Amino acid sequence: MSRAGGPPSRVALAFLLVPATLISMDRMTIDVALAAFTIAFAFYWRTGAWTKLFVVLVLACLVRETGVFLVGGCCLVELINRRLVRAVIWASTALPAFVWYLFLRARPLNPFAIAAAMFVVLVFMLTQVTYWNDVNAYARVF
Repeated sequence: MSRAGGPPSRVALAFLLVPATLISMDRMTIDVALAAFTIAFAFYWRTGAWTKLFVVLVLACLVRETGVFLVGGCCLVELINRRLVRAVIWASTALPAFVWYLFLRARPLNPFAIAAAMFVVLVFMLTQVTYWNDVNAYARVF
């Protein structure tokens, strides 16, 4: 990571000291995934890698419900800076998670329905990443 302009490798080892990482290793929970996405969120926000940040926010919302707070933080920053278009873009990262939650509430579950919902989420992510450069160029105008 240090070659890519990130923190030195010894700082990456400090990730093991994050309480969520230690608890996840002991109890086998998914908190470590959200902790990793939170660190990736901070790194990509600081470096301005907006496409990667978009993917991280989508996955953070899908991994755990509290990932929505990262999206809310992005939206709040953009609204404070009066960049409404970018706030809407960041808010759209939570849509696959909301679709997934609505899908889970619609019972009964069968394998075909799960595969169809995952396909919808995957198509959404791919279309957003594909068109991100155009939207990002448009958002810079505002």
